[in-house]
Parts: sequence; structure tokens; C-alpha cells
Amino acid sequence: FLDVIAARPERVVEELYTFLDVDASFQPSVLHQRINPARAPRSNLLRRCARVLPVMLRKLGMTAAYYWLCENVRLWRLYRGINLGRYRYPEMKPEDRARLQDFFRDDVGLLEQLLGREVPDRWRFPHPPSEELA
Repeated sequence: FLDVIAARPERVVEELYTFLDVDASFQPSVLHQRINPARAPRSNLLRRCARVLPVMLRKLGMTAAYYWLCENVRLWRLYRGINLGRYRYPEMKPEDRARLQDFFRDDVGLLEQLLGREVPDRWRFPHPPSEELA
């Protein structure tokens, strides 16, 4: 589960490698890095231009400019740095979460039986236990 991976990535990787019967002592160098995080454009106009410009260059027969643009890694990194920001998923409404938890209640129970372990509490309770006590 994502919260277990985030809390103890070393243990999760070790368990996975043990299951796969490979060297469980190996620690990837990127274990604590975000790889391919969700991003959203800051400017849709700039995003459209970045998509349309290569197509227009090719249609106009400007193949040298087209290939330069498409293969210029520094330029694409600059574009991503300027126009792509971190995307935050919107919070789920409590009533939607409760409806989904109710709908999947039996499936979550079957998943726990299949895995032989409990799923995170937030999969089963209408809201996190800390909020219930407050």
C-alpha cells in the first residue's frame, strides 16, 4: 500500500526482492526520489504552442528546424521547468469517500483475506480514526 511504501520503502523493497528470490540487500539509488511525479501546465497557451510548433515546422518543410526542436533536450527541460508545475489532486469529498467505502466494503474484506494482512484504516472507515476522536 502506498502509505506503507512511503513510510518504510527499504522494508517494502526487501520484501519484494525476497518474494522475487533476488538479492534482498540491494538498495536502489533512487529509492527516496520521486520519479515521474504528476505535473500540470501553468499555461495552456504555452502547452498548445509547444505541441503545435513542431507539427507546423514539419508541414512547412522546415525539417532541420523540426529535428533540432524535437531533439533539443535542453530546450524541453527548459520548457518543463517553466511551464510544468506540481499537480495536486483535489481532496475527495467526505460523502464520496463514504459512498465508495460502502460500495467496496466486501471487496476490501476479500482483499484482506487474500493478502493475509489488513488494508489501511482509511479504506474501511468513513474518515481517518484521528478525525473520529477529535
